[in-house]
Amino acid sequence: RPKSALAIAVVPYGSAEKLRDGLFQLLAGACSVLAAAGCKLGGGHSVQGPEMALGFAAVGEVRGDGVILKKSGLREGHKLILTKALGTGVILAGEMRGMCKSVWLDGAIESMLKLNEAAVDVALNFGATACTDVTGFGLVGHLREMVVASGASVQLEMDRIPLLEGALELAEQGVKSSLYEGNFSMRKVKAPGGCGGEGSGDADSRLPLLFDPQTSGGMLFSVPPSYVQSCLAELRACGFSQSACIGTVMAIDQSEIIEIV
Repeated sequence: RPKSALAIAVVPYGSAEKLRDGLFQLLAGACSVLAAAGCKLGGGHSVQGPEMALGFAAVGEVRGDGVILKKSGLREGHKLILTKALGTGVILAGEMRGMCKSVWLDGAIESMLKLNEAAVDVALNFGATACTDVTGFGLVGHLREMVVASGASVQLEMDRIPLLEGALELAEQGVKSSLYEGNFSMRKVKAPGGCGGEGSGDADSRLPLLFDPQTSGGMLFSVPPSYVQSCLAELRACGFSQSACIGTVMAIDQSEIIEIV
């Protein structure tokens, strides 16, 4: 659980009044979200710069029962649960290019504002054995960390992977986040028609979104198959309306394979 945090804030150059107002707005929003997570802002540092930015160094504590979910706990036969839809990266990139509909941006912002705390509690309550967040490396990148740490092979079901409204439309127009190429270059997956790179004209148009870097993405965790439906019902009751079972841990065989079907 997060307990305290220090902030580093970058405020764009401007008059003293604009600097004060910008800093106030940043920290007011920060304190609101931190308070909702049971975390206090203890201080920090601010500087002027060409673009607004805000980051935190947080200190937390382990739950009272001492359980810590790691990336290395995948088990054969377990199911993979994703708590949020993918697409924040491509939607924000589309907004910067003037190609994003307002309803798409609103949906992405709503998803990014949703804290993951309740999702982690649900994961623990339903016997999760491995867990990670889905952020800058995209779904495949973070899943690969779990696969390598566990010595596992997994299968993802493309039709079950939730996408934010507008994400596919933008991807099909060639919109990509600035971090996409780096994520895609690290791909090690098996997929029908290839992975969408040069010369892979038959690749599924949804594949690039598996490499889309997420801002405030969801949690990815594994649970025993008998708990899947109850786990999803609880997640949706907590507000994770697009949570889904997206795949299966096929084996613990050191093959480190991600297959997309």
